[in-house]
Amino acid sequence: MNSTLKQYTAEICTIKLGMEHFESISEYFSSDNEAISWAETLKQKGASSVILASKDGTVFIL
Repeated sequence: MNSTLKQYTAEICTIKLGMEHFESISEYFSSDNEAISWAETLKQKGASSVILASKDGTVFIL
């Protein structure tokens, strides 16, 4: 694996039938901006919130 890629885990919350549904997805990205763009795409697809975190402690809440 290319060592320049950083793994992010997204905790995705969606509202289904009035109930919160949580899902976790892990992906590798070459930059924080690329990861944020991916999280914004998840929100456009219906996620009510996305918490994006990497193992080095970087956290974004969208």
